[in-house]
Amino acid sequence: MVRTNEWKLMTADSPDSHAVDALFDMKNDPDDMHNLLGDPADRTKYAGRADEMKQRLPAWLERLGSPQVAGVQARKLG
Repeated sequence: MVRTNEWKLMTADSPDSHAVDALFDMKNDPDDMHNLLGDPADRTKYAGRADEMKQRLPAWLERLGSPQVAGVQARKLG
């Protein structure tokens, strides 16, 4: 998971995972009730934001020395 004051992205650490990726608008949905990647129309609208958030995650994982960096980088958001 990666989070800013306005957005939260949850994704798996493996390209083969069947986990559901999720993007939440923390400003308008602080209780994480509406996954913006869960609806095809929203997914298209917010794909750029989701990709931007995903790009933040590997750097943070590298700073932590996490073994999950490669899996996160290889995963395509769906």
